[in-house]
Amino acid sequence: MEYDTFVENLGALPLWQETELYIREMAPGQRKYSRRRVIAVVSDPGGGGVGDDVLWLRFYSGRRHPKSLAMKVTQELG
Repeated sequence: MEYDTFVENLGALPLWQETELYIREMAPGQRKYSRRRVIAVVSDPGGGGVGDDVLWLRFYSGRRHPKSLAMKVTQELG
């Protein structure tokens, strides 16, 4: 599954530790862009990333970072 989240800058997202995120599903269809609040672990995709989900970073200006990250959701916060 692919998701995106908004960040102020690249240093604002800690890698390899649990962090609270608001993520949006990027799946096509009616539920596209549905937002979820989760606890997730994020890592670089290469070299044994933490999960199979893909996370794209978007800056508050709306611009998407060209490199994706690996993500594993550990808890749904509702």
